Amino acid sequence: MKSKKKAILLGLTIFTSLFASMFLAIIAFQDIPKYNKPYLFTFVISAVGIFIGYFIWKKLKPTILKYSQKKNNEQNLSVFIIITIVGLLLFTINELNILSAYKTNCDLYTIVYKYRKESRFRQPEVNTLVVDIVSKNETIVCKYDFWNEKRIGSQINLCFYEAILVFNYIEINE
Repeated sequence: MKSKKKAILLGLTIFTSLFASMFLAIIAFQDIPKYNKPYLFTFVISAVGIFIGYFIWKKLKPTILKYSQKKNNEQNLSVFIIITIVGLLLFTINELNILSAYKTNCDLYTIVYKYRKESRFRQPEVNTLVVDIVSKNETIVCKYDFWNEKRIGSQINLCFYEAILVFNYIEINE
């Protein structure tokens, strides 16, 4: 009976931490479009999270399987733990990166092009402004209201941030 209570407690702990980490990852994904290289940020953090999650799974596996009711279900548990670690790392590294960043430059830049991708099934809405920054076009993702009020040729105030963790980002300062 004692082992069944520990198994239930273990299951609740794993599922609670999984959902908490998914919630934290959603919060982190709010900031990721600001990064200069958002796909690289997501890939690096996810890869590190998979390795750390796998290492943690290997260390916790004997304890977890000791109290697990289904011994043949270890792949599902390993995936839960790895996803939990990835979500926690995405949130933590994103917050550390933003907190460690310092402003390098704020200036007005001209919008040279703008486009919008409307939301569809499994595709989010993306409102993009293309800005000319020192003869180089840079894309800025923004909210619909801001995107709608700006016209091609108008200027927006952008601030550039450099972070100690190397993931630099751009923020609209209006």
